[in-house]
Amino acid sequence: MRFLVKYKCILLFLLMFPSIGNSETTNIRTINIRTINISTIDWCPFICPSNAEKPGFLVEYTQAIFNKAGIKVRFTAYPWSRAILNTEQGATVALLSPAKEEAPSLVYPKTKISIQRHCFFSLTEDPWEYKKPASVIGKKILYPQDALPEPLEKFREQAQLTGLPYTKTYNRQATRMLQVGRVESIIMTYYTGSHYLNNNHLSEDIKVSGCIDSQDLYLAFTPNKNMKDKVKKIMAVFENGISELKKVNYFEGLLKKYKLD
Repeated sequence: MRFLVKYKCILLFLLMFPSIGNSETTNIRTINIRTINISTIDWCPFICPSNAEKPGFLVEYTQAIFNKAGIKVRFTAYPWSRAILNTEQGATVALLSPAKEEAPSLVYPKTKISIQRHCFFSLTEDPWEYKKPASVIGKKILYPQDALPEPLEKFREQAQLTGLPYTKTYNRQATRMLQVGRVESIIMTYYTGSHYLNNNHLSEDIKVSGCIDSQDLYLAFTPNKNMKDKVKKIMAVFENGISELKKVNYFEGLLKKYKLD
């Protein structure tokens, strides 16, 4: 009889406080999160808005992270500066996927989602190589607007560093400017540059001339004060989801799918 009474007490306690032992799921439900909107850019193979079969390995990774919590993710591609502004203002809840230096006003979780490595791409016959930041002195270099790698900032006046808006046409415009001699080197991330050159039969004409140190990338969230509680709970779901996927090497599987391993 004592055991029966004790069982009834425990059951009554759980009914009164259902969030105990499952607080994260309950919190998400209480604010009625079914879908989250994320700003992105067109940045294959990380993010490929026009490819339904392979939407980008970071898109698939983000979807998998939130799927376990029953949350759907809606991605919308913008120019990079617009994507950052949307997230700063709270028009979208998050941005995929800046380095902290690129959007310092956003809110960052503890765990990164990936890494990027900016590299210099030059004509194959050009002997120039990037070995250290000072290597850019006197060179004509094109880079994605609003995303100049931090080590190069202090050489703005000693090199011709030109920013080009990062839209879906950036890679095509940049490689064309390189081919006609308007610039001597262009900056793209290693995966993006290699992917574009291979898909457009340019890998024999353009080469990697050196790379800058890698940067951590994040799913960064809006600092909008009105969305603070919502962001906090979504970030908790993110941390839990990415932790679970790491246990089964899900990210490594995506890299193999995209032939990036």
